[in-house]
Amino acid sequence: MTGVVIVGCGTDGCRTARAAAADCGLPLLTIDREDADICLSDGPSGDAPGDMDGSYFRAMFIHDGDILEHLSGRTAAVVSLFVGGQTADSAALAFGQVASSAGIRVTYVLSVPFRADDTRSRFEPLVESLAQSVPDCRIFVMDLDTAFREDSSALDFAPLIDEFAVLRKHAVESIASLAGDGRYELIFGGRFYTLGYGNGASPAFSAEGALAFPLYRTDIMGKRAVVLTDSPLGPQEREMLVRRTADLTGSVPEVVEGTMQGSTGAFVFIPISFRFSEGS
Repeated sequence: MTGVVIVGCGTDGCRTARAAAADCGLPLLTIDREDADICLSDGPSGDAPGDMDGSYFRAMFIHDGDILEHLSGRTAAVVSLFVGGQTADSAALAFGQVASSAGIRVTYVLSVPFRADDTRSRFEPLVESLAQSVPDCRIFVMDLDTAFREDSSALDFAPLIDEFAVLRKHAVESIASLAGDGRYELIFGGRFYTLGYGNGASPAFSAEGALAFPLYRTDIMGKRAVVLTDSPLGPQEREMLVRRTADLTGSVPEVVEGTMQGSTGAFVFIPISFRFSEGS
């Protein structure tokens, strides 16, 4: 997994990336306006042509050499960002274009703001731009609005936001653990996924719980899910996990076993689609 680098774009993305990289011991690259490895407030922006965003211009044409230097010896990058911040969105797009041009496999973990947030309107256009501009990238979506639908009556959202931040970090770590695998593009045959996490009495029950609450609205039936368990599985545990997941989705899942000891938790990754991608 040493060929994988965790990348943070924008303030929230950098915060998640720092925490994830510290936990799993992977290299880190942060890109933000300030207080980052690559600061997009540095360098000229007046030469940006037409209506090109200044942050994109600086990342793509001023700091491209810095990005490539940080990627030296890497084969894959997992990028964390919170959608809607102009710096985060622009940096993520530019980073992906620079990285993919160097043969680096790019994966995005996108956190989407509440439905009431004006910046949410940037979500699907950003996904479309990333999909079109960063060849063969994978995009994982975690929707804050969907995550809290069961807690819509809560008066204090702070604890829920903290829980979401912990889950986002765990997701980045887990996806990074797979990103360096030579089978990565076979495991994730689609380009767009959402995810859920469960921590039940057994991995099978954990997967069932994760499927009940995916972090982006989607119909799980007919979808070939990818299940990543926290810990190795015994033969009976694996058989039960596959059977219960297949019963719920109508499709036999891809199962990848984690290396943590003593945890019954499991992530489930579910393919999703967007209007621009349907039929493509």
